[in-house]
Amino acid sequence: MKKIDRLEVKYHGQLVEYLSLTPDNRLCVFEYSPAWLAGGFSISPLELPLKPGVFIAKANPFYGNFGIYDHTLSTEGYNGQHATSVNGKGEPTLDDFIAVGTKIKMDTARCRHIIEKVKNGCGSLARDTIKG
Repeated sequence: MKKIDRLEVKYHGQLVEYLSLTPDNRLCVFEYSPAWLAGGFSISPLELPLKPGVFIAKANPFYGNFGIYDHTLSTEGYNGQHATSVNGKGEPTLDDFIAVGTKIKMDTARCRHIIEKVKNGCGSLARDTIKG
């Protein structure tokens, strides 16, 4: 599997930023693109003001992620933690992911293959999160 060093985040086709991880793979690293700095806006004024430089997320409260990317902020979710769910569960198992895939006519083997690629690509976070 090809290792991904960084993500390019775009807004209406224009490059906003680069997102990557620290060398220990524990914290997100963010940097606005030069074009976005010239005419864009801050995507998170408190954490990511529109200025040049590299921003490194704090370990807490978002597990090394920037709040703008953390979709578990809802107090309306499961146990006040999850704003999203898989197969109706805030802490899904492997079977829950497969159930979602088969609902859209994906065969079980393909579901397992995709889930394994995600688990391997995301490291211990996904391996510890997706049970089964």
